[in-house]
Amino acid sequence: MTASSPAVLSRRRRWLVRGIIILASLVLFLSALAVWVAREALDTDTYTNTSAQLLEQPQIQTALSNYLVDQLYANVDVQAQLAQKLPPQAQGLAGPAAALLHDYGVRAAERAFQSERVQQLWITANRLAHAQLVVVINGGGDKISTAGGDVVLNTGGMVSQLASRLSIQLPSTVADGRIVILHSDQLSTAQTIAHWLKVAAYVLPFLALALYALAVYLSRGRRREAVRACGVGVFVAGVLLLIARSVIGDVLVNSLTSLPEYQSAGHAAWNVITEDLADTARTGIIVGFIAVMWAWLAGSGRRATTVREWLAPAARDQAGYVWGAFAAVLLVLIWWEPTPAFHRTLPLLVMTLLAALGVEALRRQSQLEFPDAQAGSFTASLRERWASRGRPAAAPAAAPAAAAAPPRVEQLERLAALHSCGELSDEEYTALKRELVP
Repeated sequence: MTASSPAVLSRRRRWLVRGIIILASLVLFLSALAVWVAREALDTDTYTNTSAQLLEQPQIQTALSNYLVDQLYANVDVQAQLAQKLPPQAQGLAGPAAALLHDYGVRAAERAFQSERVQQLWITANRLAHAQLVVVINGGGDKISTAGGDVVLNTGGMVSQLASRLSIQLPSTVADGRIVILHSDQLSTAQTIAHWLKVAAYVLPFLALALYALAVYLSRGRRREAVRACGVGVFVAGVLLLIARSVIGDVLVNSLTSLPEYQSAGHAAWNVITEDLADTARTGIIVGFIAVMWAWLAGSGRRATTVREWLAPAARDQAGYVWGAFAAVLLVLIWWEPTPAFHRTLPLLVMTLLAALGVEALRRQSQLEFPDAQAGSFTASLRERWASRGRPAAAPAAAPAAAAAPPRVEQLERLAALHSCGELSDEEYTALKRELVP
């Protein structure tokens, strides 16, 4: 077997490599889910940023406005307060006025959510609640005990702001306006889930990379095909993440929101919360596509070979320019940020390393295949081919008559062989030889 011929893998080895790639793609799918849940559930900055984006959604503003007004009416006898402000003969209108004020309050709350002060109250409430949640899940601290109590999102400040807009007097203490995030009897389960979630978020991505590397290593002599299969696996994992996001979102929102008017808010919230997951899926699709394209460029196809021939002079004589172009493309991608992964240190380092290995492999391959390629020779051949388009093809030169027949020496050797084996008699051999040698 020559150095250029691909190795022949045994049937068992081929199925082993395929199985490892399928397993790696499954682990990659699960690792993306684990990293997303860990970031959203356990990282306070990510949670707070997500909550701020949630408040920008009109559907969520409407749903939250209804909730706050309901909380306000649950804490205050609005009808009684209105009756006190009306003259005696008009106090019977306090009930209808309170109902009208409820609808006005919802619209006022929606306008309030566009103000910087209310938005800051929402962000602060979410940040404090999540910080409390993280401390509790990690075992408690000096100020927060894990022995009892609930972790809550306190919306009392926003209720107070809304009450002032409606000129309604609140009690000195607003007991409600709280959204329970974690009950004390759920603490042990939450701590266990959080522990394994952090382990999965750290381990699974590296396990997926290790499995892909193992599959390529086991495909000795056919690693280009293995890289292509890995790229397809990463691409499919990204597509499945997008499909899972859509399907799970529909099921989850429909199961949690019994009222149709809240389903639009539920879908808007799901889209915001899972935006990081969608970005991860898109990153996987891009990386998988690039891996497949690399395998094509490294292949034996005519177009891929032509590209490598064109790159050969620069790969051999101008390696600095090659790596300079690579760095320029990388900087453009970081500036463009097609997905947030290009602004996160670890994913960016992994993608940069893999891309650099791919560029170096192509550079060396083109050097070995076309050691004598000269700069400009490829473009010159292209110009020649383009210029020759439309010209009539030259007729092939007629072969000489003597070349059509076997050479005389060969005919004499055949006659001698037939004579020696008894197929020709002495007289026949002499007569035929005389014809060839007059």
